[in-house]
Amino acid sequence: MFTKKILSLFSLFVLSFMIFGSIAGYARSEFINGDSVSANKTYDNLYIAGSNITVDGQVEKDLLVAGGTVTTTSPVYRDIIVAGGTVNIKSAIGSNAYITGGTVTIDTPNVSGNMRVAGGTVTVSGNFSEDVMIGAGDTVIKNAKINGDVYVGTGTLTVINSTIKGKIQGEYSELKGDDLKSQVLGKVDLKKSEKKEDAKADDIISNYLNISWLLSVAVVTLIVGWILGRRNRLAIPSIKFDGQFGIDILIGLGAYILPIFAMIILFIVQLFPVGLLLISLIYLLIAASMLVLPIYIGNFLRNTFSIKLAPKWMTLLGFVFVLLLGLVSELPYLGLLGIISLVFSLAHTGFMFRKVLSATKLFLTPR
Repeated sequence: MFTKKILSLFSLFVLSFMIFGSIAGYARSEFINGDSVSANKTYDNLYIAGSNITVDGQVEKDLLVAGGTVTTTSPVYRDIIVAGGTVNIKSAIGSNAYITGGTVTIDTPNVSGNMRVAGGTVTVSGNFSEDVMIGAGDTVIKNAKINGDVYVGTGTLTVINSTIKGKIQGEYSELKGDDLKSQVLGKVDLKKSEKKEDAKADDIISNYLNISWLLSVAVVTLIVGWILGRRNRLAIPSIKFDGQFGIDILIGLGAYILPIFAMIILFIVQLFPVGLLLISLIYLLIAASMLVLPIYIGNFLRNTFSIKLAPKWMTLLGFVFVLLLGLVSELPYLGLLGIISLVFSLAHTGFMFRKVLSATKLFLTPR
């Protein structure tokens, strides 16, 4: 028993060293979360999650932020990684920058490394020592000095009063702003993307996939209904509208956030096998929960409203309920009813995660 404890502690030590570089480095890291976060001290490594986040304190090493609205103003001396809805970057960055968001505005004194940006609307200004890569619906490069190359994949590309010493390469659908050749010292290798003429084929493929998924759900529902009709050999936990239902919704929301942490493990920490395994397991569980969603809804309706029907018929009723929600959500002014389907999906995903964790804990408990 003592040997097992020593091996367990040693394994934890090795894992911590692999992830954080050293135990001392991990101890110097600071983790902050909350609805409204203002980080205004001097930090070593800083990790933040919240709704409204402002970073105006100096970060000596790496900064990782995930939030709704994110603003950074102080220097970050190594890498910066930000994901949010509205992102404003005003920091000087000592190494690489990885930014994603709905609306991204970057106005930086300097980015010493490479910069990668993805968003709906991206505006870039300031000084950039190396390459800049942008994927966006609309891209604006304004008052920027870029010493490296620029790679873009965008809808509208606007370049104003900027200098690009390297080449600019990629695709766009519409070009605006000042004359591009006078602003690019290297090669201009941009291609105008044409509108797809095979939209009808895309619609056919999309409809085929939707019908295939619906048929898959129907088959699973019928199989479970048949099993329930055979003396109820399949036991389904009782589900109803109570406090646990709300907790399952929160767990379901967390399940959709987990892939972000799996991506961090995959690309930042670079534990590739662990990251790939986590991503695969998470999406497999989410897909499985969606596949058996009618069973969950049927059980929910039966217990919440005390409907006196056999479980197999409630399972079929759950499928009809999901089908009607899907159809109604496509109608004008009634699309908000699709939120009901989303709530049930989150609750059921949380329910599945909770049961899997309980089963795992039971399996790992010594007997």
